[in-house]
Amino acid sequence: MLQYFSCYGQIASDSERPDSYGKAPLTETGKEQSRLLGEHLQSLGFAGVILTAPHPPCLETAQIIADKTGGRIIPFGGLCERCDSEDRIQETVKWTEEALKEAFGGTEKLLCPDWIPRERENKEQFHTRIVKAYRFLLEQGYEEEILFLTPFCVCETLVSFFDLPRKENMRLYNCALTSLDPVRWKTQPILFDSSFLPYEKTTRNGKSRAEWDVEYMRSPYGGKIPIPDLSAFTGERILHIGDTESNTYPFYRKLIESLRPDVILHTGDLADEVKLERHPERLGEYRIKAREMIELMRQSGARMILVMGNHDDYQTVSELAPDAEILMPGSELILSGVPCRVGHKVREMVFDRKYCFYGHGMSGETWRYALNLPGEPCRFNSGFGIFLCDLQKDLFVRWPRFYC
Repeated sequence: MLQYFSCYGQIASDSERPDSYGKAPLTETGKEQSRLLGEHLQSLGFAGVILTAPHPPCLETAQIIADKTGGRIIPFGGLCERCDSEDRIQETVKWTEEALKEAFGGTEKLLCPDWIPRERENKEQFHTRIVKAYRFLLEQGYEEEILFLTPFCVCETLVSFFDLPRKENMRLYNCALTSLDPVRWKTQPILFDSSFLPYEKTTRNGKSRAEWDVEYMRSPYGGKIPIPDLSAFTGERILHIGDTESNTYPFYRKLIESLRPDVILHTGDLADEVKLERHPERLGEYRIKAREMIELMRQSGARMILVMGNHDDYQTVSELAPDAEILMPGSELILSGVPCRVGHKVREMVFDRKYCFYGHGMSGETWRYALNLPGEPCRFNSGFGIFLCDLQKDLFVRWPRFYC
């Protein structure tokens, strides 16, 4: 039976931890995030128990989700966030069953109100409380699926119990969803999924995802991606990418926004780190990540061409990208009026066209990027890097893979 973990929608405060939750209702964006989370859970078949912290924004989010899923809401005192100040303790004193029913109504009895902290907690005390709270809730024997809806720090602490691998730039946003099977938790976990939220609606309270991505880019890329003089590229601009990992999506988003290509050619493995061919049980994770990559390409307005890689699923891609041209490896493709050969693995390529685009890696590769010369046959392996080409002018430029 799956368990889900999420946090409340955006609140009306510039701070991630407002002084008074009583003064922090959901913003309109927060309500929209909650609605979208509810619809996403409904599509997953969730109609279970929503175990929520007694924080007003959690309860407000829970009500919106329950309206979509039919789930029942149970506020639980043990899921409160860490009380590390007198102001926060004074605020929690207000969270009585009567006050919560008056403000929100419709919730079941407040479970374990005596678990609401009334004294300051250090990190160890907070962690111990959350561990005990999780164990206690599992002992209640709920037969339905469970959604834990909590503040950020509680959600991240709960998810940390499972020691899931977490890549750089994998961030918990408002209403992002983690799902896992606590019995088979290593096989199908989906961590901090926000792909069902529009990019512009994805936030961590006062900061948008776009702002977080800029901050992420600033460190490894010096604040910007080097863009050479492209004034000679007056023909159709073709961007060739492939073997994309989800933690590099911010890089591709920024590069695509900067280059504004006419065509985006992806030569396979939309979410490369999932390794779907080896791990077919991770199809759900692949779908989430592939959807995000497809959406950022779609937002550019460019012609989108997707070549299937060995770690892609044709049916999933067809459903996610009905507006794209989906090709199998070895296909001939006309770009700017020029016949090209596209594929995925170098070992399966037939180099019978002037321009050949493929990827997968460098295993078996005998060509080198330096051998690509204007007027001569050219091979563009995404293992060499990312390419912008103007085939009408026989021009191309490369960004080495260390940028992404």
